[in-house]
Amino acid sequence: MLSKIKVYGRVQGVLFRKNVKEFADKIGIKGSVRNCADGSVEIIAQGSEDKIKKLYHWIKSNPGFSKIDEIAAEDLKTNVNYEDFEILKNGNYFQDKKKALGNFKRSLHN
Repeated sequence: MLSKIKVYGRVQGVLFRKNVKEFADKIGIKGSVRNCADGSVEIIAQGSEDKIKKLYHWIKSNPGFSKIDEIAAEDLKTNVNYEDFEILKNGNYFQDKKKALGNFKRSLHN
């Protein structure tokens, strides 16, 4: 099963991607997580239906310093097979952190 999960709220600049990766690795989910320009985080999760449900419920629990406002999930139809779970960055390390901190500051004002 392959799902795209989009998470809205205070999810950038608070180690959310790192926490998602650690949890995904722990339960055996493959795929990726990345920050989006609109301040959300997108997760591509590949695994059994049960494992994807565990990930979804874990996200709903507001892990770490995040504050989840909304989650949108959809099943994807593709033949892609992920070998592991990775954090995708927007540009180099410093560009990625700068964008994430900018989105974090905006989330504090909402």
